[in-house]
This record gives sequence, structure tokens and C-alpha cells, in this order.
Amino acid sequence: MTGLEISPAEAEYSRKILGLDVHCASFLRENILQARSFDVVAAFFVVEHFPDADFVFEKLTDFVKPEGFLFLGLPSLYGPTFQTNPEEWFRTHPSDHFWDYSPDSLKKMLKGYGFKTEYKKPMSYHPSRDRGWRGKTLSHRLFTCLSDLTCYGDTFHLIAQKRHT
Repeated sequence: MTGLEISPAEAEYSRKILGLDVHCASFLRENILQARSFDVVAAFFVVEHFPDADFVFEKLTDFVKPEGFLFLGLPSLYGPTFQTNPEEWFRTHPSDHFWDYSPDSLKKMLKGYGFKTEYKKPMSYHPSRDRGWRGKTLSHRLFTCLSDLTCYGDTFHLIAQKRHT
């Protein structure tokens, strides 16, 4: 297993304590892992931080083998805060987030890069953040079930498979 980690402390921990082959570098570096592709590429809370989204998704696409998988985790526009309290969402929106996605917008975008979305689900459940009917009327259990069915959450993860070309 080979990994990339931008944090020197986390990369060192991964090498020394976990015994993993982890390089301390950005996946955007020109020569890092050049001409290599992988069965699985994971990027959690990464892609929204780059101004050139197309460049980032091209790099990620190049790293994934045909029939391989891309695992992504990121903030969502289709969640309680943005959907029912946009003032709070804009007030707390990090200035280093250049792009915002909903599960469906990311699914459509990834299709253009040759991926088929296989799985998408919220990463957490916060009915208290929902100022609309979901948060006011549904039990936590029903809120969670509906959120799972519709991928309704302030953050979500998605797994997409690269089609064989």
C-alpha cells in the first residue's frame, strides 16, 4: 500500500508507527508517483480546497486504474445547514473552500471524468441543524433513514468506480 499525506507529522507517524509506505507530498506535485495508478484512491476533505477543480479531478482520475475506485469525503450543499439556514452556512463557510458540491452535482461531474457513482451517504446526522420540516417533525431515527435515502447531510462520502476505457 502506498499513500500520500501533506502533513509531515502524519506522514512520519504512518511510516514509523504504522509501518506504511507514505510519502509526505501533495498529490498535485508533478513527479510524485509519476506514471503509477492505483486500485483505490481516497481524498477526504481535500478537493474543495483547490481553486482549479478540473486540474484536481484530472489528477485523481489519472491515479485510478480502470475499474478502480475513488473514495471522496467533502462538505455538502445538500444538508441541513445550507438548505434551511443559509445565513449560518455563509457565516461559517471556510474561506479556503473554493468549490461546493451536492452529492448529485458531484455524481454528474464525476460521470464526465469516466466514473460511475456506486455509493453516497451522509457522514453525520444533525437534525438540530435543520430548521425545516425534517428537523422539526422527524424523530432522530426517521431523520437518519431519510438522510441515508437522499444523502442529506452537511458532509457526505461517495465511492465511484472508474469505467474501463
